[in-house]
Amino acid sequence: RANLYFFQGRLFDCIDELRRALRLLGFNIPDTDEELDRAIQDGLREIREFTARSPVEEIVDLPSMIDREKNMAMQLFYQLDPPALHVSPKLFTLSVVTMFNLTLRYGVTPLSCKAISDSGIIFGQALSDYKTGYRLGEVAFALLDRFNAESQKAPVYFIIPFLSHWVKHYREALDYFDLSYKAGIETGDLMHATYALATKAFYLTWVGKNLDECREKTEEYIAFIRQAKPSAPLLLCEMALHFIEKLKAVPKHGELADFEERDRAI
Repeated sequence: RANLYFFQGRLFDCIDELRRALRLLGFNIPDTDEELDRAIQDGLREIREFTARSPVEEIVDLPSMIDREKNMAMQLFYQLDPPALHVSPKLFTLSVVTMFNLTLRYGVTPLSCKAISDSGIIFGQALSDYKTGYRLGEVAFALLDRFNAESQKAPVYFIIPFLSHWVKHYREALDYFDLSYKAGIETGDLMHATYALATKAFYLTWVGKNLDECREKTEEYIAFIRQAKPSAPLLLCEMALHFIEKLKAVPKHGELADFEERDRAI
């Protein structure tokens, strides 16, 4: 049901459904920002203690997770990440931190691949440790190989651009969006395939690509996403196209470009 809500764009309903399921496993997700902040700091403290005594590469050699309930919790937090990223960044951060610490305490699973790569974002944004953030992306690659986790390639490839832009040329980010799309199509992961296209549409403008090329590519992405029918990536792509149209607009002499109505609609 949570997946259905997500693809319908009912993100708050999706989150509520996953909260209820996690509560059954003993994970009570905080409701207020203050409670979320405290839970995040507690989780980050545990992560920092690990990184202070061990290189992050040691995660690859941790034993496999065998606890069935913890495996189920990993699955539910994995499903929580995408909607939380859109409507509650603090909830997303807590979900990632929790998955990281479940991995440290109980062992690795194929879902640890995404959790470890996601944690790279937190190392950059919250701890300003950009190099370790990128190294965590490389740890995720090693876990992909360890588990031969084809289903996790699209999610991990999708995250790498958010780590690589701190330390690598932007071309790497664009390449990994393409790899995420390709892996998503091959494994049936339309969520990450469509998000890879939608996010790449923005990246093309941010790195200064020709606006006509950006518009052409974005229109191609929209056509595909409409066939796949997920509403959130479609809205992102439509926002990117609107942004491009605003950048290309050249008002007549003495006139102003008026985007207010379309801005409100978006």
